[in-house]
Amino acid sequence: MIVATRWTNGEIYERSDELEEAYAFLSHALRSARLAVEPAYEIIATILNKLGNVLYDQNKDEAAHATYEQGLIIKRNLYPSFEKNIAVTLMDIAFDQQLGRYSHQHDFIWLDDPLVASYT
Repeated sequence: MIVATRWTNGEIYERSDELEEAYAFLSHALRSARLAVEPAYEIIATILNKLGNVLYDQNKDEAAHATYEQGLIIKRNLYPSFEKNIAVTLMDIAFDQQLGRYSHQHDFIWLDDPLVASYT
């Protein structure tokens, strides 16, 4: 319940462009989710993606990218390749790179993935 309330408050503040407050609530939600007796990794990954969005909006590009990457690691362990939840995080990273605000390049295509191999 605490996680959901803090997460929701963070999203409300993000939509209102009150980014410091959004960051604070989302950070608290993330800490609470990680400390849960049975951590809900899907929720943790989603909160990390939302935190990445807030950091990006604050022009903290390196921190945003690192946060997206943390969520992506969790999502890759939870879902099969090319699942919608993974695509959302990859889209956020790609958008960041497209604007040229983050210069580090990654190869996000898994060449050993059978689905990718079938398209190449």
